[in-house]
Amino acid sequence: MQRNQAVPQRHVQQTNQWQSGNQNWDRNTAWQRDRNWWRGNNAFRNYTGARANFFFAPGFGYYSVPRQYWRQSWHAGDYLPRYFMRYVVSDYRSYGLPRPPYNCRWIWVNNSILLVDRSDRYILDEVRVAW
Repeated sequence: MQRNQAVPQRHVQQTNQWQSGNQNWDRNTAWQRDRNWWRGNNAFRNYTGARANFFFAPGFGYYSVPRQYWRQSWHAGDYLPRYFMRYVVSDYRSYGLPRPPYNCRWIWVNNSILLVDRSDRYILDEVRVAW
């Protein structure tokens, strides 16, 4: 985790553009409509709850997390480790997520979803505890 670093100006602009163009975007997400939205969703068919030292990504299943990331969480303004970039939310629209900005992706990280800039893995936005 990289905190307390000077935020590059491009990320300040990128974050401002994202926020101004997507105000209240999270009002139409699957989890806002129904807290049990994930039950019955095929991407969660192997989900059995939290497991120590494992994260779960819908459509990917449980995956082992390197020791340095155990009990770790990331938030807007942090830099996401490269390890997690493979867990892309490819069907973001079905979850009520807006289209990510150019060169950004929605990424599953444990039970959160992070909007991440692919160039340096800067986190622009987050959905905490999506299920």
